Amino acid sequence: MTKSKPGYYAVLNDSAKGIYKTWEECKAQVSKFPNAQYKKFYDINEAQNFIEGKNDIVKNDINGLQVWTDGSAFENGTTNARAGIGVFWKDNDTQNLSERVPDDQTNNRAEIFAIIRAIEICNDKVKPLNIMTDSKYVINTIEYWIKNWKRNNYISYHNKLIKNSDLFKRLKLLIDYRIGTVKFIHVRGYMGNYGNEQADRLAKEDSLKECIINNNFITHRVKITDYFNKEK
Repeated sequence: MTKSKPGYYAVLNDSAKGIYKTWEECKAQVSKFPNAQYKKFYDINEAQNFIEGKNDIVKNDINGLQVWTDGSAFENGTTNARAGIGVFWKDNDTQNLSERVPDDQTNNRAEIFAIIRAIEICNDKVKPLNIMTDSKYVINTIEYWIKNWKRNNYISYHNKLIKNSDLFKRLKLLIDYRIGTVKFIHVRGYMGNYGNEQADRLAKEDSLKECIINNNFITHRVKITDYFNKEK
């Protein structure tokens, strides 16, 4: 029997991250955490980049639009949590946005929903769109995992529905059907980045607004079919 090529298993789970040389070690970490992410690499530097949230593909398109997004959840993880989003283009821009998050009130859902809304409200559908976010969770999902999730109908290794799959499905469709490309650039939160700070302010502003329940946002946002109306 042919042996598989030796490699490095990079693992991101709910409490830690690490690089392992065998599948058995990797599996031991993955099986303990339902939301764990992992990937095999043959270059240790690539494995290290994965767990640090680095990706050479995700680079700013200098000819594209720039938008900063952020999500905020007060009392995250509790039944009293209230989550909001912020989308910031530039000072006094009419597209700047703050809204409540629909359904479950978590920080991760807020981060995803903020990006969804940024793509939906962008007036220019042709220019490349650079989305500046401090969420490695979203970037790692889009760059490494969502294609496999879609192929498996968003069912996890543990035969359970992927968490937040309702939002990731919509985000994937918006990215795929947008005429201009969408790129994600990671920015470090609370490090003096003006755009990130403004998006954070907007997200916190609207965390007290009325919440949208039962995915009603899907009925009145931009429809995916609108993106098929492209100029020949």
